[in-house]
Amino acid sequence: MVLEHLKKIQMDLAVIKEGQDTLTQRIGSLEIQVSGLRNDVTRVDHRLDGLDRRLDRIEKRLALVDA
Repeated sequence: MVLEHLKKIQMDLAVIKEGQDTLTQRIGSLEIQVSGLRNDVTRVDHRLDGLDRRLDRIEKRLALVDA
């Protein structure tokens, strides 16, 4: 009887481990995706900085703002 309970516990643990492995893989995938998004945001931020500098130069050249 005790052996049957131990076998059942062992089977339950195997199912839990399988679920944990799946979750670990999914979290790893999410980490990679978040890292990619951070890189995208950084690139967009740099582009916006460059556009802001260009706009400042254009406004100064056209005397739209005080130099």
